[in-house]
Amino acid sequence: MKKSLNIFLAVLTVFSFVSCQKDNLSSEPRGHKKNMVITIQTPEALSTTKLIGDGAKAKALYYTAFVGELPIHSLENKVELVGGKAELNVPLVKNVEYKFVFWAQYEEDTESPYYDLDAFYETSEVTISYAGYANDENRDAFCASKKVYVGMPAEDRVINLTRPFAQINFGADDYDMVRYLGLHEGMTSETTIEGLPNIIKVLDGSVSMTTDAAEEGVKAEFKPAAIPTGKDEYLKVGGKEYGYVNMNYVLAPLTGEGYLKTVNATFTNGQSKWEASVENVPIARNHRTNIIGDIFSENANLEIIVDPDFTDDKIVEL
Repeated sequence: MKKSLNIFLAVLTVFSFVSCQKDNLSSEPRGHKKNMVITIQTPEALSTTKLIGDGAKAKALYYTAFVGELPIHSLENKVELVGGKAELNVPLVKNVEYKFVFWAQYEEDTESPYYDLDAFYETSEVTISYAGYANDENRDAFCASKKVYVGMPAEDRVINLTRPFAQINFGADDYDMVRYLGLHEGMTSETTIEGLPNIIKVLDGSVSMTTDAAEEGVKAEFKPAAIPTGKDEYLKVGGKEYGYVNMNYVLAPLTGEGYLKTVNATFTNGQSKWEASVENVPIARNHRTNIIGDIFSENANLEIIVDPDFTDDKIVEL
């Protein structure tokens, strides 16, 4: 009986040690803390133009931090970007290197239907939904990851958010003719792109697909919606204006030239219907891919121009 009791106590001691060890591993860093001020900004939104792609829609900023892969729950929070900028005052333990992750998106009274942040504070993952309507600037979102530690230089504490997306645009060179005939009134456009990733891990910038779409990727089906109007009626590419008739955001890889996809678009005004299918369309992160040409003419002649980082033009020969 005494021998059995000793064995039981030994097992209990080992179990207690493992439990304490697990608690220690999962606990947050302890030590002397110091408050650090870091500035988060979306460069596009610093000077708002109220145009598609100006970044002004992304105002809800979610953030947290990790040490290695360990989430630090005391640092998870949500604040508002005001004028494309937010200043955070965060308590950090000295001699510990944190990796902060940031995600900024559109949000009003309810959570965005396009982005699922259920796993963001645990793994930094955001799941993207391509359901919904085309031409929706509320899809615009930004993210970043940054190593932060007590005593880091002030200039390194300014963190610029960038889009994890490519913006895919259709610009009609023959739009003025369509407009003259009144065919643009009530016009809608829709888009289909297959084989896309729909998960981004902000911690390392990698993209992936949900298990049920792991092989072929996710199919984006942006439903018919009114084409851009007002200040967004025209798309400027290489100094020339085109009718802005279709716009969508899709998740793109972190590095390299991205990937090539077939983009299908349909335009209708309730009486007439036009279709365009373009193969080998380059899709790269934080780039605009502009598909321009005579979309509404019988013999469509389309060209692809990529704007790196939404700035300088780059012509891609197909």
